[in-house]
Amino acid sequence: MIRRIEANVANSDDDHPEFQNSQANPRGNVTIFDVAEKAGVSFVSVSRVFNGHANVSDKMRKRVLEAARAVGYQPRTSVRAGIIAVLVQEEYDKNLQLDKYQLCGHLFFAAANQGYFIEVVPVRRIQMLTQHLVNGVIELDCSSERLYAFQELNKIPVILTQRATHQPRWGSVSIDYVFEARIALQQLLDLGHKKITVFVDRPRHTANQQRLEGMQVLLEQRGLPPDTLEVLELQEPHLLATCKAVLAGPSTGLLNFHQDLLMPLLDTLFNRLQCRIPEDLSLITLDNSGICANYSPRISCIRQPLADLAEQAVLDIIQMIADPSRRTNKKLKSIYESRNSCAAPSFKRSPAGDCVGEWRSR
Repeated sequence: MIRRIEANVANSDDDHPEFQNSQANPRGNVTIFDVAEKAGVSFVSVSRVFNGHANVSDKMRKRVLEAARAVGYQPRTSVRAGIIAVLVQEEYDKNLQLDKYQLCGHLFFAAANQGYFIEVVPVRRIQMLTQHLVNGVIELDCSSERLYAFQELNKIPVILTQRATHQPRWGSVSIDYVFEARIALQQLLDLGHKKITVFVDRPRHTANQQRLEGMQVLLEQRGLPPDTLEVLELQEPHLLATCKAVLAGPSTGLLNFHQDLLMPLLDTLFNRLQCRIPEDLSLITLDNSGICANYSPRISCIRQPLADLAEQAVLDIIQMIADPSRRTNKKLKSIYESRNSCAAPSFKRSPAGDCVGEWRSR
């Protein structure tokens, strides 16, 4: 059972009259996720209220506290638990990508199971981390340049979640992006696809750079030219036009690593363009939400072990807090789930109804 996340609140219960008459949940397992659902806000907003975050409006504080009273959640105020900061690029509610949002949720659960709080901190407030306010830091969505600029972080145990590190007091637990890209590309190459489009969100992002490097190495090993791949930055305003161009072009396979636009992409392909999968286009996508199993045909996907990554990151940072000399770099492998959205390339129809591509027997 997951223990509740107990807030780090400096004031006593007398400062929170909303809690004075609340009844505790008899099961004793009410979490801030229950409060967030009741209040209709994110769990990070609830965390900010209970942790005395400076940028919380009175209206938000009242809303969260009333929801906490309704579900029977009561923060413990007599014991100060350890605090792990989750460092993000900007204010997370607005800009954090879907996979990072999901990973953040797993970090809350993993930290709660170990008796620690999570405090989400944007990089522009990184000075908070050097004032003995947190025990350790887990980086979630920060560029290498901005992160390495703050040498003061050498005083605090740090775990990176996107890349390995050689910093003396830092460790890392990350997805093996090279492996997940290679295993996806290998499926299409084994089926005979000679032109493959790759959708990414930010081509210069660390994860995408590693994916592209891994795929280029695989092409070299197979003696295939670099232009086997067409890498496109997928943007929502141009989603329809981009998909039309792919269907009208020479590509017979599509790899999608832009999870934030997964549902709009599938809607565009299946409904707006009436694309036949896999007859017109073989498709493999990154999917940590599980929605690909609900389509017809069921879509082959890459699933990242985000819960395992969060648990490992929390365990490693706690070990580093206890022993500052301890350091580790781990990579976790994603899982390829083969379904019905891939086949050998054949004649495919462009959005104009023309046949393009090369005939191959199945």
